[in-house]
Amino acid sequence: MRGTRWAAWLPVLVFVGTALVYSATISRLPSYDATTANMVSWNIANTGSPDVALTDFPGFNGLSTRDGWLVHDAHGHEMIGRAPGVIAASVPAYLLAGRGAFTVVPGALTAALLTAAAMAWLFWLLAQLVPTRVALQAVLVLGFTTPVWTVAADAMWPHSLTLLGMVGMAVCARSDRWWMVGFWGGFAATGRLHVAIVCLVLAVGCSWQRRRWAPMLQAGAIGLLWIGAISLWTHWMYGRWDPTSGYVASKFVDYAAGHRFDLVNLLGFLVSPHRGLLVWTPVLVLLLPALARGWRELPDWTRWLALGGGVYLLVQGLLNRFSGGFFFYGYRLPLETLVCVTPALVLSREHCGRVARALFAPLVILQGALVIPGALTDLYTPPVDSWTTNALWYWFTRKPVAIAGLVLASGLATALAVRLAGARTVTEPAEAEPQRVESGP
Repeated sequence: MRGTRWAAWLPVLVFVGTALVYSATISRLPSYDATTANMVSWNIANTGSPDVALTDFPGFNGLSTRDGWLVHDAHGHEMIGRAPGVIAASVPAYLLAGRGAFTVVPGALTAALLTAAAMAWLFWLLAQLVPTRVALQAVLVLGFTTPVWTVAADAMWPHSLTLLGMVGMAVCARSDRWWMVGFWGGFAATGRLHVAIVCLVLAVGCSWQRRRWAPMLQAGAIGLLWIGAISLWTHWMYGRWDPTSGYVASKFVDYAAGHRFDLVNLLGFLVSPHRGLLVWTPVLVLLLPALARGWRELPDWTRWLALGGGVYLLVQGLLNRFSGGFFFYGYRLPLETLVCVTPALVLSREHCGRVARALFAPLVILQGALVIPGALTDLYTPPVDSWTTNALWYWFTRKPVAIAGLVLASGLATALAVRLAGARTVTEPAEAEPQRVESGP
């Protein structure tokens, strides 16, 4: 009984610990995307209006990047353009902060708490499927050695919302609650509209495999309600019922028209030195072969969630350049895909070979050494060629002593954490505790 009570409190402890670390490392100088979203949240909290008086912020008016975060409402008036959820999520924090000069801190703290909630909820989910220690190790690797920390938990990006939505969909799909899958899919769409494709693939795929209409119809019905709610918001804010009104959608349409299948752009998501998923998260190179070997044994919802994340990344490659802008550290556009594939990767760990098991801990330490410096400091780069530059290397060539010290300290801290986590790793099955893996219906 005592052990059961302790286990019940573990997700809470994971949330508190993660939230404290994330909150202590938020950015006070985030991207213009995050800052402008926070400006609207602050203005709504103080005046009830989303129309920020840009003349009060002269430093923003002369920026060459202003076309990236400004849109015109139905009357031609310039407005800050951001997704509804990215703005709405921070309003309560600004209300609590009270009236005062604008600061990004309440918005950044909101992002830290949302991301911590996603990691704690993911731990709770994984702990139902695998031994608790394995679940904890997986979440620590994801939450502290990837750009989940340097992007989603750093400032109010869309990913601060979408990652929580991805986890919510996974939790509810596992328990066959498809109304709630649609709810969390719609929640994620408030941060980035086309992330709804993950929910679509998950629900349609499980409907097809289970020969049941309920997953698709129930998730779809709630998802459509969310699209309606997003349209209400954009009508209030921009005077248009179009749910894409928070962005200049023509830019994405034009990009897609000119890059129908751009292999270089798609490869950039994976292997570019500056933004490559496999460059910053090399443990995936070890785990993906095990995923392929164990694919047929996985619960169906984990497979369709992973496929949804893959389709989403392909859609990203059609709509947007892989670099995803600047003023952040590591990659950001593949973050949803990374979270979507995590349950399947963890459940496939027993299929890792001897080499993967031997290299897993060293690569986690390497990831910590790469990522933690950017979490502790704002190692942002100006617009650069993402095929010839790496953020860490960029700063190392300019501040070699400071960056070398950060990398060494980060690697040692990660190595200590790996040591304290015990000899068993995410890639190894536990002998003393039976694995709790589900089969799909």
